[in-house]
Amino acid sequence: MKQQGRPFSFFLVVVAVFTAAFITTPCEASTYAICSYSSLTATSGTIVSQYGSTYDNNMDCSLVYYVPIGYELTVDIVSFDLESCCDFLTLNSLTVTGVDSYYSTPGTVTFRFTSDSTIIGAGFAIDFSLDVAASIPDDQNIAVYVLCGGDYHTEQREGVVFSHSSYGRNDYGNNQDCSSVVDYDGLLDVYCDFVDLESGYDHLYIQSGSGSTEITSASEVDSLMGPLTFTFTTDSSVAGRGFRCMFRPSWIGGSWNALQVLASDAEPRSKSSSTTLIVVAVIASVIAVCIVFVWCKVTCKKPDTPATTSTTTSGTVLHTGYVCACVHVCVSVFLLLSLLKNPFLPFAFDLKSCVVLFPIQFGYYTNTSTYKGN
Repeated sequence: MKQQGRPFSFFLVVVAVFTAAFITTPCEASTYAICSYSSLTATSGTIVSQYGSTYDNNMDCSLVYYVPIGYELTVDIVSFDLESCCDFLTLNSLTVTGVDSYYSTPGTVTFRFTSDSTIIGAGFAIDFSLDVAASIPDDQNIAVYVLCGGDYHTEQREGVVFSHSSYGRNDYGNNQDCSSVVDYDGLLDVYCDFVDLESGYDHLYIQSGSGSTEITSASEVDSLMGPLTFTFTTDSSVAGRGFRCMFRPSWIGGSWNALQVLASDAEPRSKSSSTTLIVVAVIASVIAVCIVFVWCKVTCKKPDTPATTSTTTSGTVLHTGYVCACVHVCVSVFLLLSLLKNPFLPFAFDLKSCVVLFPIQFGYYTNTSTYKGN
């Protein structure tokens, strides 16, 4: 019986040792001492001033948390006991003075804790949670790369890569060899939601620390070790509509909806003009000018000159030529700006110009036979 009991006793000892080790561990997995971490990617947890009952003197620690686009960080100060005059906790430029709640939009949040050489307290505990934002801030920006239209080199963590400067309006060009670097040292996910390339001849490659990946259709590639190099090459014939690829740190996960919204707003088609489109618009405007000019010559005639009198005259005879001039200018400007889709002079402006100017000139036209004299 004793021999049968020895293994059981040994088992109890092992269990006791592991249990003691577990309950004396200084923190749980979701609790982070501010001086033990330089940054966090956890989506929730608790940040504390120290693992013990009181913090130390002469502390100066910072912890950085990055809030991705489309998310917001909720920060709840659940306990707070610092020397009021000389020990401080700050969130970016905001000094925390007691138990409170804060919210952060996309960007970097820096938690910093400093203490002087005298008097200590129980410290603080901060509960944090990363959640999907209800809306995207209007001023939120992402990195925008246009491969064939300029090389870009940035440390932005989230962004979009377009194939060419007239993406969404014209096909890409032939004989292209373009590249851009996303300079981020960490794991990145890439989602190409639109890809239209000449199969077998035009190529998009993503070079990472994990190797080289060719993108041939709409797809997502996860956990690529940055920095990333996007390379786009085309042959001398047949072009497609190009591609749009988004990237973000892998730890974010979840839906790409927020980035897709910002990527659509950032499309270069609304910010650049194609040379071909400009030429076509100018030619069309010249043709319109000629047509209106011929119409004016045929339909618009000067009124008869009034008889000469001895009375000194003043004033002006106004005729249908003014109406023609108004129509002439409005049609030309309207056509040119509409074709160019000029963002500074939209359709409404051109329409109002015609509506306002035409009645004024028409008013002159209705009085073409009037001659004012003294």
